[in-house]
Amino acid sequence: EDQKAAIADIEKKYAARIAETRLDFEGRAAAAPPAERAELVAKMAAEIQSLEEKRDRDKDAVWAQD
Repeated sequence: EDQKAAIADIEKKYAARIAETRLDFEGRAAAAPPAERAELVAKMAAEIQSLEEKRDRDKDAVWAQD
């Protein structure tokens, strides 16, 4: 039961961080010249992927505590 709560906390924490990242990059992309938008979208995707990988590592660490 403690593991489920810890996993839920991790999911919530990273969901919020990913949402913040999307909002930040989307705001910057909307204000950027068209030539820079593709670069910003690529950076956003990389940042989100990094956060997802960290989330998965954190979850794996919780599951490994058996």
